[in-house]
Amino acid sequence: MFALLKDYHQYKRLIYLKKGLFLIVALLTMTTAVAVSYIIPKKYEAKTTLFIQQNVLADLVKGLAVAPSIQTKIHTLAVSMTSRNLLSQVVNDLGQDMMLPVGYDQEAYIKDLQSRILVNLNEKQGVVNISFWDRSPQFAQDFVNTLAMLYIEHNTLVKREESTEATKFLAEQIEVYKKRLAEEDEAINAYKSENSILLTTDETFVRTDIRQAEQKIEELNAQMAPLETKLKLAQSGKPAHRSGVGQRDAELQRLLRIYTERHPKVIRARAALQVSRASSGGSGGRDDTARASRLVMADIASVKTQLAQQEKVIEDNKTLLREIPRVMGGLHTLVDRRNQDANLYNQLVARYGQSEISKDMELKDKATVFRIIDPAVAPEIPSSPNRPLIIVIGIVLGLCAGVAAVILSERYDHSIRSLQELRTLGLPVFAVIPRMTSETETRRQAKRDRFVMALAGGYFVLVLGVLAMESLKAMGVTGEWLQKFGLHSL
Repeated sequence: MFALLKDYHQYKRLIYLKKGLFLIVALLTMTTAVAVSYIIPKKYEAKTTLFIQQNVLADLVKGLAVAPSIQTKIHTLAVSMTSRNLLSQVVNDLGQDMMLPVGYDQEAYIKDLQSRILVNLNEKQGVVNISFWDRSPQFAQDFVNTLAMLYIEHNTLVKREESTEATKFLAEQIEVYKKRLAEEDEAINAYKSENSILLTTDETFVRTDIRQAEQKIEELNAQMAPLETKLKLAQSGKPAHRSGVGQRDAELQRLLRIYTERHPKVIRARAALQVSRASSGGSGGRDDTARASRLVMADIASVKTQLAQQEKVIEDNKTLLREIPRVMGGLHTLVDRRNQDANLYNQLVARYGQSEISKDMELKDKATVFRIIDPAVAPEIPSSPNRPLIIVIGIVLGLCAGVAAVILSERYDHSIRSLQELRTLGLPVFAVIPRMTSETETRRQAKRDRFVMALAGGYFVLVLGVLAMESLKAMGVTGEWLQKFGLHSL
């Protein structure tokens, strides 16, 4: 603490001894800062605010019409706002293209304009702030207002063209699908006509026919066995043994106790019994035997014919069962394809209706409305440079630079200024002659110091006055008060 206090007094003494150097460096630095703040060109920033209003009509037709959302419009706005085409149109409308020097690169000018445009999006409030700065406050105002108006017109025109193109495309697609549906209907009708039998056949009836044919075959086979036995007996010419009639009758009675009358075993047993009875009761000769054989053979042939017919019925029905799934699958494929196209056709028709409503909304600008709620005005106060800040920084830097100059001057000053410093060098001291100053010279020096301090203080007050004036102007305190003191022109 003591060391710091000692250093403070030492620096204070040095500044007092070298007050001239301190004042010159400090005031020169402050003057430079003030000069720089006035040399830097002024920039005026004009700002306009767009409000993107979602119309009530958009909510009413929600789900019926395709209306772009506010978020979509806001995200595309920043890119569209700084597009080259739009800025070129703004430049032309403002007549700036005629004011450009001959040979001036217009592309570089457009890029310079893009660098001075700032678009801030506030999605919560649905507003867009567009700002633009220029050395001319009037040009900044005209530019940003023209940019906003042209963007609204351009955006509306683009949306109208998009809606018209979308409606035209949907109408073309509807005609294409309408023609395709007609062709598919013709193909389905032709397929049905070609496969009408298979398509109208019920598999249940087919399977029933097969089962009935199989049962018929079993019955015919049951009839075939006794006929074959009868034929063998007739061809052998031997009468049947009467005792066999009793055995076959007993066998038939046993089977009837177990099965029904239609059971194949019962049928065969009954047929065998009839054959045995017929054989045992016959007394004819060879003519009767031959006639009986022919009759039996005719019966066998009839049974075989019936068997062949039933087998053919079974085979035909099985063929139908194999073909029905294939034909039905083909019909389902055609119908499914037609249904898919019909679904797309209905969607296209519905979208076409929505597109018509959307187009009307865009044409009438009823879906989403851009409104300029706060047009730009010519700014009176430049946004740059920030003179109060530069002057304050200059004052601080001036004081620091003055102190630094004094310290550096002291550090690089190698002259001997005390007896103690001389003794530290080991040189002999023969005598000490004190500095002799007259009273008149002392008063003159004091007067000169007061003059320098007054002059420096006055200059510093002038710097503070400039700082105060620029601070008031930055806060908007302009007009009559400053004009009264002749400071507004600064």
